[in-house]
Amino acid sequence: MRRSSVLAFILIVSSLLAVRQAEATEIRIKNASPYDFEDLLVAGQFCGQLRSGQMTDYKTFPVAYRTNFVRLKIRGSEYIFQPMDYPGEKPLGPERFIYVIKVLDLTRDGYKGGISIQAVSEDNL
Repeated sequence: MRRSSVLAFILIVSSLLAVRQAEATEIRIKNASPYDFEDLLVAGQFCGQLRSGQMTDYKTFPVAYRTNFVRLKIRGSEYIFQPMDYPGEKPLGPERFIYVIKVLDLTRDGYKGGISIQAVSEDNL
């Protein structure tokens, strides 16, 4: 009896993990700004250095939205984009997307513009 309970538990957990994996989103990160990014972090995933115009390999995100948290450095200065909230927003789902990140209007005196991040379906790029 105990053996069948353990086996049932393992099957249930495996099924839940498979469903969770099926809902995961694969995303590449594209630097669409004229600046090289250092120490790039998107939604808790470290992406490292990303030169202007370059794109990362795909990374798996358990849950992803049209916009997400971004932290990066440009010339040693740190910049952060923090979405306010995701109320009512639906996750992107199990497709392939590209997060296009732009840093706007960086000046010698510091950060004067903003960071934009947008999820674009791979089919639309």
